[in-house]
Amino acid sequence: MLLGSYGVAVHEASSITFGINNIAFCPMMGIGMTAGILVGQAIGAENVTLARRSVRNCVAIIEVYALLMTVLFIFFQPLMLGPFTRPGDAGQAETMQIASYMLYFIAAYLVFDGFNLTFSSALRGAGDTRFPMWVMSTVGVIGFALPCLALFFLKQPWWTLWIAMDAEVLLLCLIFSWRYKQGKWTKMRVIEVGVNRDTESETAGEHE
Repeated sequence: MLLGSYGVAVHEASSITFGINNIAFCPMMGIGMTAGILVGQAIGAENVTLARRSVRNCVAIIEVYALLMTVLFIFFQPLMLGPFTRPGDAGQAETMQIASYMLYFIAAYLVFDGFNLTFSSALRGAGDTRFPMWVMSTVGVIGFALPCLALFFLKQPWWTLWIAMDAEVLLLCLIFSWRYKQGKWTKMRVIEVGVNRDTESETAGEHE
């Protein structure tokens, strides 16, 4: 909404850029969710080693993909922006130039977002759900929304809002990386440990 207030060219460029960003973000989010599922299964099986290995593997995959997208967004911009170009529309030149700059801002945070998505999902998968919720809410408001509003009302250029977004992703990456390395998630249990399986089976049989 704020970017749209900077004019038609910035508005259109933002729509194009966020559309292209989905090519990077959606698969990365899927890999991050996979990390959460694998960690949940491993922690349920009381196998922390497997949980850590699953996270490492997901980080490796997501970062390779992030780097690939970074290269495309920086060095192959005509390929990425081509489908959105209107042939013969000279008035779109400004829009495409702005979209080109915006792709650089996305490329700047993709690697950090890979760590962010993987570690935050791993924490949630292990049962550490409150911490990510409070961090996302707090950083989202104080570290992103309020700065963007301030920059807008101070009549700063549109690209300063993108700097705020890059800074937010970097901050989330640092926080979730720190929380993951703390290791508290390894001691959390979503399902109570020590349930008598025989009693559990008998109860199930009675219900049947």
